[in-house]
Amino acid sequence: MTPCLEFGGLKDSKGYGRVWINGKKVFAHRFAYCVAKGIQLEDIDGLVIRHACDNPSCILPSHLCAGTSQQNANDMVERKRQAFGSRNSRAKLTEDDVRNIISEYIPRHPLFNTRALSKKYGVTPNYIAAICRGEKWKHIKK
Repeated sequence: MTPCLEFGGLKDSKGYGRVWINGKKVFAHRFAYCVAKGIQLEDIDGLVIRHACDNPSCILPSHLCAGTSQQNANDMVERKRQAFGSRNSRAKLTEDDVRNIISEYIPRHPLFNTRALSKKYGVTPNYIAAICRGEKWKHIKK
C-alpha cells in the first residue's frame, strides 16, 4: 500500500481531520473522497468512508472507499481493531468479573449456576452461559 497522506489541519480526539465546508464541519476524509470522485458531500449521505489503511488522519483518495456501517464494522473485526472486553463502551463486565464468573460457575448449583451469577453480575443467564462456554469474552483464558 502506498504511504498515507496525513491531514495537516485540525483533528478530533480520534485523529480524524475536520474541515469547514459551506459553514459546516465535516470529516476531512469524506471531503477528500468527494473531491476525488467529483461528487458532493450530499451524495454520500448514509454512507461511511472507510480507510483501507486504518489511519483516521489519512486523506489519500486511493486509501478511501465508500461503504456501509456494517462493512466498516466488519473491517474492524477482520483487522482486529474492534474494542473488546472492558474497552468496549457498552461492556457491563470487567475482565476480573469474567474470570470470577468462570471460576465460580458450578452447573445446577443454587448459588453458583447461571441464574445466580447473572443476578450477582447484572447480566442475563444466557450471557453467563456463553462466557462459561467460551463464546463471549474469548480473550479471557480459562
